[in-house]
Amino acid sequence: MIMKHGLLNPREDVPQCALCEYGHIVDDDTEVLCPRNGVMKPDGACGSYKYDPLKRKPKKTTLQSQFDAEDFSL
Repeated sequence: MIMKHGLLNPREDVPQCALCEYGHIVDDDTEVLCPRNGVMKPDGACGSYKYDPLKRKPKKTTLQSQFDAEDFSL
């Protein structure tokens, strides 16, 4: 069962220049250089947006710090 765009789960990301294939993030992360539209804000988007999964920064996960013996038993 493959949904639209070949994803099993729908993407929760909204179009952003910071995640676009064409955008190049400036060092201070306040601007994105786009060859199609010039200087853009990182949260902006245009009609030529293409998602680049390698630019996404994954959410940090926290691990449980307290473990019991039951956690390691089968």
